Amino acid sequence: MDWRAWVSGGVAGVSLSIMGHPFDTIKTRMQTNPSHRSAFACATTMARQEGVLSLWNGISPAIAAGVMTGSIRFGVQSWANRTLAWKMGARDFADLNLGTRVVSESLGGVAAGMVLPILFTPLEMVKCRQQVNVVANTKPLGTLHILRGVLRQEGLRGLYVGHVMTTLRSTFGNAALFGSYVLAKEGLGELLGYESTVVQPLSGIIAGWCSWIVCFPVDAIKTRMQVAEGQMKTTTTAAVPPQMKNLRGMAVHEALRQLWREGGMYRGMGPVLARAVPVHMAYLPVFDAVSSVLRYRNL
Repeated sequence: MDWRAWVSGGVAGVSLSIMGHPFDTIKTRMQTNPSHRSAFACATTMARQEGVLSLWNGISPAIAAGVMTGSIRFGVQSWANRTLAWKMGARDFADLNLGTRVVSESLGGVAAGMVLPILFTPLEMVKCRQQVNVVANTKPLGTLHILRGVLRQEGLRGLYVGHVMTTLRSTFGNAALFGSYVLAKEGLGELLGYESTVVQPLSGIIAGWCSWIVCFPVDAIKTRMQVAEGQMKTTTTAAVPPQMKNLRGMAVHEALRQLWREGGMYRGMGPVLARAVPVHMAYLPVFDAVSSVLRYRNL
């Protein structure tokens, strides 16, 4: 197993988390509160009422999840691709035909997507609650404080609220991300030339868009469930949006019905598509760059 892919993936995950977190915070706010009619209005309201740094609420668990996600994503994918190439008698994965590579990348994404949520569902829950300020304090509660509170009030189950939806989002999203990245690179390579420096970043952006378009409704349900559970435990004066008051536990159908009634299945999509531009221009290229450096230095 090539450890370089795991390390490079972890570094890429950090870059994704730091660059994309403000967009993710706006997306989470919009998913959980329909009073935010646009991404710009949401961002300006947060900056005015809570300060600009509120856009980075929940960054600690996001970075931790980013490292794990990137490492496992690329580690599993690299292992699966190398194994397939070996089984098919090819010298390198790139020597396989396009259809085989797309299927392999997609299935590798599904495999990684099934494992990842076991590790990062609790971090996702903490991140979402920090982003929406579930507990009304002048300063957002820390990661460990929220984890201890969840374990005390909700038990171990509370750490895995929305786990099924997180797993669905992860499998669908990763399959679309890796599969569309291969297709985009091939198509843009044919159009612009395989040596063009813009092929890889543009392919990353397209792959990021495809991934979120596929899994965004699932992510909206997951976010609503994770935040609603925390708001039901709130004992302070934090404002609970009206659409959240009847959501308890892991009621997927309730979250789905509420979002459908609000027309909110794709609310917050704008920040996600905007986020994909800087994030995915860096995410996959950072992985490739770190991998190249490690191989160049024979590490």
